[in-house]
Amino acid sequence: MQRINTKESGYIQMEQNRTNIMIAGKSYQLAGQESGEYLSRLAEYIEGKYQEFSQEVSFRSQSVDKQQLLLQINIADDYFKSKEQISAYVRQCAEKDAEIRELEQKIADMKTRYDTVQNEMKKLQGAYQQMKGQLAQYERGNELRRQGNPVSQNRNQQENDGKQTEA
Repeated sequence: MQRINTKESGYIQMEQNRTNIMIAGKSYQLAGQESGEYLSRLAEYIEGKYQEFSQEVSFRSQSVDKQQLLLQINIADDYFKSKEQISAYVRQCAEKDAEIRELEQKIADMKTRYDTVQNEMKKLQGAYQQMKGQLAQYERGNELRRQGNPVSQNRNQQENDGKQTEA
C-alpha cells in the first residue's frame, strides 16, 4: 500500500496492484496503481529490449551498469520518437480537420448557389410556360385569320378600332 499525505486526514492508504515479472532472468515484484496486466506489458517490453540487445556481442561484453544504461537510453529514444510521431499525427489531424471545415464551407456555399439556381430555374420555367401560352394564343389567332374566320376578323377589327380612337 502506498501512503499519501493529505491535509485533512493525515495519511490514507491507496491500494496498489502487484505483479511478479521476469527481466534478464531475474524475478521482480512490481507494484503500482495500474493494472497487473499493464505492469506485465511494461516488463515484457523491457525484456524484449534486453533480449534484442543481448544478441549483440558488443552489448554482452559491457558491464551490467553499462548494459542498463544502454537499455535506458534506447528505451528513452523509443519514447521520444513515439512522442514525435504522435505530435506529427496530431498536426496531420489538425490539418485534416481544417481541410474538412473548408470543404464543409464549400459544400454549404454550393448548396446555397444550387438553391438560388433552382429558384431562378423555377421562375424561368414559369415565364416560359406563360410565354408558351401566349404564343399558342397568338398562333391560334393567326390560324383563324388565315382561315378567314369572321368572328376573329370582327374581334381584330374591334381591337384595331379601339386603338385608333385612343390615338
